[in-house]
Amino acid sequence: MQSLNQQYQVYRQVIGQVLKDSEKLPSLPSVTLKIRRAISSENTTIEQLAELISKDAALSTLLLKAASSPIYRRAVTPKTLPEVIGLLGFSSVNSLVMLHSVRSVMVLRSPSVKKLFAQTWRRLVVKMSVAGFLAKQLKSVSVDEAQMASMLTEVGALAVLSALLELDAAPDSDTYVSLCRNYSKSLGSILLQKWNVDQQYIDVAKRCGDWADTDGVSVGLLDVVNLSIYYAVKFTNKSASLPAIGELAVYKKLLPEQRRCKHPDWLDVIFDNKADIQALVESFR
Repeated sequence: MQSLNQQYQVYRQVIGQVLKDSEKLPSLPSVTLKIRRAISSENTTIEQLAELISKDAALSTLLLKAASSPIYRRAVTPKTLPEVIGLLGFSSVNSLVMLHSVRSVMVLRSPSVKKLFAQTWRRLVVKMSVAGFLAKQLKSVSVDEAQMASMLTEVGALAVLSALLELDAAPDSDTYVSLCRNYSKSLGSILLQKWNVDQQYIDVAKRCGDWADTDGVSVGLLDVVNLSIYYAVKFTNKSASLPAIGELAVYKKLLPEQRRCKHPDWLDVIFDNKADIQALVESFR
């Protein structure tokens, strides 16, 4: 029986092989590529896009749920797919298509792998929900960009898990976290490049999580993503060690009314709207 150290070395070797050969990492589904091409074309109509998306029942359901979330909620909820696309807009549809695709490329077999995936996916959808909500409130970056960027910061962790799927023994939770700390950003960068993701999202994925890192004098995409990471951790791991909110570079860039905290380290804009954020989380599941 292998020792824990021997097992860790096996995991490292497998990930090292994947780092050298991106073909070992999952590709996006063909339907995703078709939808992304259609979205990027100026000639694509809502009806044409709806026809493409309708071929994937799970994706259609995800868009319908998103359209009724707090970010997009209207007095009259759209009922048809063209109405949903018209409400969301092509950019938002694009980020939701990527969310659906990221989930679909993971082929989960063992209960232990499913558990690790569930933990990562929970953090991903919370992060994406917080980012979208913050973007709407702060009005410094678009909701679509914030959701896409925050979602793609977790692709590296999923890539680590994907690299280990063929092994007989999946890592335990602590080992998985350690592997992600060491390899998720490098693997994520390779995978995002393989998927032809916009460079701005790759740059954010590389830099996120450094609380002192920021650009410019106004709140930008990296800032919103870092705030979403900070609060995703607070939502999902109450025992995690985090700096005080005032130590984050982005905090110093917020307007005085946006910095208000009735509860320690919880911006009012987040704490007072937990129910809406949770509703967003449910819409992305």
